[in-house]
Amino acid sequence: MDISLKNKSERFQILHRLFWLRNLAIMVQLLVIISVMGLLDIALPFEALMVVVSIETLFNLFMAWRLKNRFPVTETEIVFNLAFDALILGALLYYSGGSTNPFVSLFLVPIALAASFISMGYVISIAILCILLYSFLMLNHYSLPSAHGRFGGDFNLHVIGMWINFILSTIVVVIFITELAKQARRHTHKLAENEKELMRNEYIVSLGTLAAGTAHEISTPLSNIGMMADELVANPADKALVRDFAQTIKEQQQHCVNQLHLLRSTSDQQQDELSDAGSAHDLLDGILDRWSPMRPEIRIRRKFTLQDSADIIIPPTISHAIINLLNNAADASLENHHSDIIVYAAVKDNRLIIDIDDFGKGFNDEQINLAGNIAFSTKKQGLGVGLMLSHASLARYDGKITIHRRDDGVRSTLCIPIDNIQA
Repeated sequence: MDISLKNKSERFQILHRLFWLRNLAIMVQLLVIISVMGLLDIALPFEALMVVVSIETLFNLFMAWRLKNRFPVTETEIVFNLAFDALILGALLYYSGGSTNPFVSLFLVPIALAASFISMGYVISIAILCILLYSFLMLNHYSLPSAHGRFGGDFNLHVIGMWINFILSTIVVVIFITELAKQARRHTHKLAENEKELMRNEYIVSLGTLAAGTAHEISTPLSNIGMMADELVANPADKALVRDFAQTIKEQQQHCVNQLHLLRSTSDQQQDELSDAGSAHDLLDGILDRWSPMRPEIRIRRKFTLQDSADIIIPPTISHAIINLLNNAADASLENHHSDIIVYAAVKDNRLIIDIDDFGKGFNDEQINLAGNIAFSTKKQGLGVGLMLSHASLARYDGKITIHRRDDGVRSTLCIPIDNIQA
């Protein structure tokens, strides 16, 4: 577990646990020293051991003050605490038999704590420190006086010490592992809650994107209906005009109804059912065929190389993104007195790539950087949300949109991994 990825609160909790483990260690050390010297009548350098325990106690009093003030905790500080505990243990063992002391295996405790709390480089440092201390104690220590026959000899005394060491180690491990298990369960529960919240948020974002896309898409037919209504008011006696406009208005109205029906299908399952499935060539043809009546003044030149492409699924949100780009290209061309747009489609490197070329006035560098990142439009009455909606729709499928300048306009490129829309 790499502590560099932990937040400040988690590092503080780690230091707090070390503080309480050290309190437990101090009490156990005093109990063992008193028991060995009083009950077992084994002489030990009492003054030296008390000095070591006093240093440890003073250090923990400082840590109590430090934790009370909640200063920021770093990984280096936690490593220093573990190293200090290893040195204190080494000093106590130095005055009580060194490597012959059955409690020498407690050097594994700071190593285990380091492996659980800190990054690998620091774990290795703590492990090397403990190995060096153990090696030093094999050659340098105050020897324990002989127990003679009081406990069946020195070996039996060593066995008793190992038994006590096992009990203490068991207590430490149980407390430590239990706390880790609780923390792991808390994290698992929190992850599950976060996953549920993420799914809810993703659904809300998807619904919001679909709603905004629907509003953006029906704005064009509504605008057309408004202009035709003005013409009819100005020429009420022109029966041919009334007949033609009535048919066009009906088509535009039906398109708006279809988009609102799509918006009402709010669940992911319903949206999946409304997704188009089939060959990429047929699906793109279908989108362009549905869009053409909305913009009868635009001539589309189609240049597809999709004959051998696999079947795909195009969800409504991606259809909205494509139509947004088509509308932008159409508006740009018309503003520059052109009526053409060109749509290229191909599969390259397992990605569906759709290029839409307009014949507008083009973008400068600043406009290209702004497009899709903020609400930005070059049209007088534009809301500037079309590209933003398209970006949001494609992000769900790991797709993206890029804008490039051309000599006679702009190319909008839509790119989606085939695996993410595979039928």
